Amino acid sequence: MINTTRSIPACKINLLQSLHGESVRYKVAPKQLCVDFSNTGYQLAIVDTGGNHVDLTEDYAAIPAEIRRAAQVLGQRVARGLTISDVLASAARIRKEAGGRALVRLLHFIEESDRATMQADALREGDFLRFLQMVNSSSDSSWRLLQNCVSANYAEEQPVIVALALSERFLQGKGACRIQGGGFAGAIQAYVPVNRFADYKAFMETIFGANSVVAINIRKPYNKLILPDWSGEKE
Repeated sequence: MINTTRSIPACKINLLQSLHGESVRYKVAPKQLCVDFSNTGYQLAIVDTGGNHVDLTEDYAAIPAEIRRAAQVLGQRVARGLTISDVLASAARIRKEAGGRALVRLLHFIEESDRATMQADALREGDFLRFLQMVNSSSDSSWRLLQNCVSANYAEEQPVIVALALSERFLQGKGACRIQGGGFAGAIQAYVPVNRFADYKAFMETIFGANSVVAINIRKPYNKLILPDWSGEKE
């Protein structure tokens, strides 16, 4: 699920999903994509890692700030429209003027934008295994390039990393997992073979506690979820 609204913080979207056990669709999305996961052989789940969201504002804010700073080295106000070739041709200058982390975060942004389109195409074409491969690629990129799986404020805890590492080893290449929402703490999403989901849930809940694994079902397009009015709250 992608947050296509700018007014709803990622942590509140994660909370909604945990409460409702269903993916949330927003009407402002430019295109509607309906997927029947019941025919894929996989169960989508959210795993609440119990991470602490306190003092993460700087971590969240640094990501867009650094990506913009890297783009500005190339004379662009924002990163959209840049290509990997553009970045590689000026990698030394970006690293020197914006920093190494800004450089790799810009690489992630460009590749992830393309990957999201390819994931949607795979789902439309019914190629779910290709979709899962890209989920795993996205997870790896978030971990290594975007670097939103660990907060420096809680470097010793690393609940998201623990959840991803254990999920990958449990799934053994049959399924996928990635961080959910804005990262640094909170939840991961996992695509687990239906015939292994009960075992996955039991295993992960020995680590993260009872009811930490929630099966997610996709709502039909005509179903609507009335969201609370958060317009008066600060993000």
